[in-house]
Amino acid sequence: MQNKLKIETGELYEQIYKNALEDRDKAITLYDDLAIAVTGSPESHALQGVIIAKYLERMSASNTQLLKMLEIRQNADIASQKHKKQELTDEEKKELFSSIQNENNDE
Repeated sequence: MQNKLKIETGELYEQIYKNALEDRDKAITLYDDLAIAVTGSPESHALQGVIIAKYLERMSASNTQLLKMLEIRQNADIASQKHKKQELTDEEKKELFSSIQNENNDE
């Protein structure tokens, strides 16, 4: 079950990542088209300025989403590393158990 959850989470992260990149790419393309159209035309700029701002907001939101996803993954990796460090290996467990048995036998 845990392994299946990991795969689904990985696929979800991949989909979120791809969607954010696609959103950003589409917004950049549309922004570029409008920026060219309004250059040198105050009337066009006045009409299209709000739309250009929306495209910039979309690009910013996509960047924020990507950064947040990276932060979540880094935190998960750090938590995983901490968890791994707290676990004893089989060899360490045997040594600890043997040490405890030896102490009990000495008493």
